[in-house]
Amino acid sequence: MKYMVPQQFTQATSIKKASLFFISENYAPDPLWEALHYKPSQLQFPFFSSEPLVLVMELYAPFLPHLKQLCSEMQSLQLQTQVIFFSLDIPEAEILSFFNLTRPFRILNTKNIKELQKPIQEALELAQHKKQEHVLYELFQEQNKELKKISEALEDRIEKRQTHLEEARSKLTATNEKNLFLQNGLFTIHNSINLTDLEKKVTDFLKDSFNLDWFRISLESTSMNNFSEKTNSSQTFRFPLVQNNEEYGQLVFARMTGGSFRREEKDILEQISQAISLCVERMLQIERNNELQSQWQSTFNAISDPVCLIDEDYNLRLSNQFRHNNQKDSVVGEKCYSVLFQRTSPCPDCHRGQSFRLREHGQGAKVFDVFSQSMIIDYQKSYFHLYRDISQQLGLERQLVESAKLAEIGTISSSIAHELNNPLGGMINFIQLLKMDLAKGDPLHPDISEMEIAALRCKEIVKNLLSFSRLSSESDLIDVTLRDVLHRSIMITELRTRSMGVRIDLEAPPTSTMVRGRFNQLAQVFCNILQNSYESILEKRKQDPSFQGRIHITHEQKEKFTIVKIFDDGIGLINKTEHHFFDPLFTTKDPEKHSGLGLTLAQQILSEHSADIELTTQKDGRTCAQIRFPRLSSHQS
Repeated sequence: MKYMVPQQFTQATSIKKASLFFISENYAPDPLWEALHYKPSQLQFPFFSSEPLVLVMELYAPFLPHLKQLCSEMQSLQLQTQVIFFSLDIPEAEILSFFNLTRPFRILNTKNIKELQKPIQEALELAQHKKQEHVLYELFQEQNKELKKISEALEDRIEKRQTHLEEARSKLTATNEKNLFLQNGLFTIHNSINLTDLEKKVTDFLKDSFNLDWFRISLESTSMNNFSEKTNSSQTFRFPLVQNNEEYGQLVFARMTGGSFRREEKDILEQISQAISLCVERMLQIERNNELQSQWQSTFNAISDPVCLIDEDYNLRLSNQFRHNNQKDSVVGEKCYSVLFQRTSPCPDCHRGQSFRLREHGQGAKVFDVFSQSMIIDYQKSYFHLYRDISQQLGLERQLVESAKLAEIGTISSSIAHELNNPLGGMINFIQLLKMDLAKGDPLHPDISEMEIAALRCKEIVKNLLSFSRLSSESDLIDVTLRDVLHRSIMITELRTRSMGVRIDLEAPPTSTMVRGRFNQLAQVFCNILQNSYESILEKRKQDPSFQGRIHITHEQKEKFTIVKIFDDGIGLINKTEHHFFDPLFTTKDPEKHSGLGLTLAQQILSEHSADIELTTQKDGRTCAQIRFPRLSSHQS
């Protein structure tokens, strides 16, 4: 609402620009104040069109009602205008009542305009201050309204943002749950060991989440008849297995209840199927590789000789299933010289890259021909080794040579025996003629008798050599007297032992013991055993020169066997060699001087006679060679 001032009162300064109104009937304001001058008698209401800062009014009794109406209008409009009253022509009580009613800034008891200047200035300052406060308050109110609008807009945005965050959080939670689900699925798939196990684990994994009843992996070779019948009454999701742009199978997810698979379920099943397809390809490839590796390893292991691949540091990279003094399941990574020959350093005869021969050291040593070929594998130099055990071959060769030597010796012995027989016979004849011509009391008779005995002994020795060198045949298998065989062997062996002072004793039973066999071969058996005992005594004599040594022979009959025992007090047996006594390559002596075939030949001959031999050490330290023949009870005398 606009408050208009009467037109006749606008001759001074515009009321819109005025900051001071002067209302008086008798006094006029100073023009310097730039104030409008009103007279109470000319006031019209409503009066204000704008708010003045200061209103100066003269209290004039006839116009008090107008002034009260003016103050009432100011109060109703809630103006910040400061009111100053002057002139006290009105009684004090009425002034007090008017003051309580209007509450002015000042009521001055003066009519001097100059005295009004200072209060008016103070009122102007106070009004200006209040007006500024009012303006600030209104500005504050406006800003508060703007802030409220901004706050409401911000709250709305926050609410929308919160809603968006909740939706994003909900989506993130769902995504995380989906990722965790897929991660657990991948873990389940990865831990499967074969296709059957994979089907079972995938079914168990998806059973609760997808209401899945079964899962199958259908390959090209799989029969689909039962499979198709099973899927007729169920809802299925199929994923093709593709390799090289060709489908070779399917992954089938099925459930009996729950309706068709939703889009979200198909998306998850598709991701799981991709992982399963990779796993299936890996399993099939592993299966093919294992099959090829098994075929190759079987072929590799079928080689009876040790075959291996070693690197520059003698480490085994690959080997067939040889077990040369080795109990480990795998020898890969071990040193070849440690596994094959129990050495702590490379073999001194090893020449990698070219063929060479290796000989083991120690008792029962074997000999190997090694084929070695260098090659590059995985950018590393390696060597392929094939070890061929030629120990038995060498043994057979040595046995053949030894047999040839024995045959040659037999031939020579036979020739010598035949050559010696004629002069020995003549000597014996002449000695006997001399003996016949001499009287019994002749002093030469005892000497001639000794000469006869010596000549006859030489003839017996030549006879034994001739018998020993004679070849045996199947027709020679007859019943022989064991005592005669032992006597023949002792007489041959004594040609060496008697000169060395080694005594041989025979303790025979009173009755003759018969065995079935070839006389010469049995004699050779006992000669070989006696020679072994004799050489054992000589070895001990090297340690103790005063030692004499003795060989003692016994034979007796048991219920089922005829047993011959040959004892000697020589150096004895070595425990570590007890399994190699009859090895054709084994010898505890210098192999250049001794073939090591004596006991081997003896065992072979005894085996042909259904007999056996055993070497043991007695409690008194003596070595005992026990030979057991099947008993011929009907041939005893």
